[in-house]
Amino acid sequence: MSFDPLDLEGLPALRKPFTPTLGLSIAPLKSPYYEGSGGLFLRLSSDEADKRIGLLTCAHVSHPPPLFKNTAYTRKKESHPREDVLLLGTEAFNNAVSDIMKFIGNQVSAIYSWELALSTVPAREENESRRITARRDELVGLINTAKTKVEEANELHSYVTKNFTTTESRVFGFVLHSAKIEVGADGFMHDWSVVQMDNDKIDRDQFQGNTLFVGTSLSFLFSLFFSLSFD
Repeated sequence: MSFDPLDLEGLPALRKPFTPTLGLSIAPLKSPYYEGSGGLFLRLSSDEADKRIGLLTCAHVSHPPPLFKNTAYTRKKESHPREDVLLLGTEAFNNAVSDIMKFIGNQVSAIYSWELALSTVPAREENESRRITARRDELVGLINTAKTKVEEANELHSYVTKNFTTTESRVFGFVLHSAKIEVGADGFMHDWSVVQMDNDKIDRDQFQGNTLFVGTSLSFLFSLFFSLSFD
């Protein structure tokens, strides 16, 4: 799915988990219950014609030790079998869908409360108090906005459950390289992996790259997303 972090009317916080936006939750297709996250997008070549994009993650995410031997792995040829990686493991997908349903429930409850409050506001009269007019307009605005959000959330829920329920439908790339998990000669832990993203899973007009979504509840004195540029 495409993603615009500044689309405050489009419920970006609910939409974000289903998009390739940092930090995205990922898991191996063979073991979707071993979940982790991607940390950084990388160009895989300095050749401008080569549009391949890699996602940096941990080796223990792409090759969880309980299921894979702790050895270095590289997919060197297109003819080699793929080790597919999916967006949203089992728990992360269930949580993302559950968040949509909770959001809808909260909005429905809020609508009920605001409609109850609206019923206590006197009917509109000529020359009525500005305070009464303002209160009525406020409640009507809140109710209409919430109803719009419920419609959008229902549409998102329908789209997600129709298109992304199976793990295979959430595959977005494959393990290009996974390092052996060990302490190197430099004294630091080597635990990294690169997932090559499938080109057909990237909408380049909408792809945010190394942009970290931090939510929509922050003050506008702060940025709603943080961007890093690597040349």
